[in-house]
Amino acid sequence: MKRRKFRKLFNAAKKSGDWTGYKSTLTDYNKALRQARRESWRRHCDEIEKAPECARLQRIRSKDEQSAIGSIQLENGNYTTTEKEILEELFKIHFPGSEIILEPSGGWNSLEFPKWKGSRGDWAVSRRVVSYNKMKWSLFSFQPYKSPGMDAIMPIMLQQGFELLAGKLLMLLRASLALGYIPVSWRHTMVVFIPAPGKSLTQAKSLRPISLKSFILKILEKLIDRHIRGGVVVENPTTPEPVCLQGRNVHGDSSFPGC
Repeated sequence: MKRRKFRKLFNAAKKSGDWTGYKSTLTDYNKALRQARRESWRRHCDEIEKAPECARLQRIRSKDEQSAIGSIQLENGNYTTTEKEILEELFKIHFPGSEIILEPSGGWNSLEFPKWKGSRGDWAVSRRVVSYNKMKWSLFSFQPYKSPGMDAIMPIMLQQGFELLAGKLLMLLRASLALGYIPVSWRHTMVVFIPAPGKSLTQAKSLRPISLKSFILKILEKLIDRHIRGGVVVENPTTPEPVCLQGRNVHGDSSFPGC
């Protein structure tokens, strides 16, 4: 409303040459704009109730562009000179015995989908493990802005588009479980090296690796874990029920219910 008013006065002042009314209106508009910005920021801060939201803001505000790794000291005392040498030294220290493969023989396209359709029982189990409601529970159990994997898909993307993607995602997860096959794109893991507080960035051991996987695979992992804990283990317990002997069970715990 105020913006429209001062624009009209501006156009009128250009024609008449009298800027008095326009200047006073512009001053009122700028005051109202600053007040609106302050109230918007205050309202935004009041709405932040969970620790993860505060932590995300803190990471953004305290991000240090100078914390990038410039060079790593080798065991012989020399320093790395290229990014390739930095990565090789980090993997040597944190993933001993691992082999660096730039591309599999035959290329990534050689890792094709197996020619296996799965039995009727496999598909029945996959439908029992991966249902619409369970998949929705698994997806929305993740924090919206958790760091994504190589596919750059954050949970918030799947959560906001859940109703549109639910059908395709349900078929993908069921097929992966029934066929015993993990798509190649889900297997890629992005490793991020986080510097330890107060440590020198020139030492490989001062950086700790964080592995980031695809959240689609994490959804399936959580569903399988729920099925095992809430179904398989309950129906087929790995240990027998405690037997009470003179007020104590066989494990020596007198507080066990029924003893």
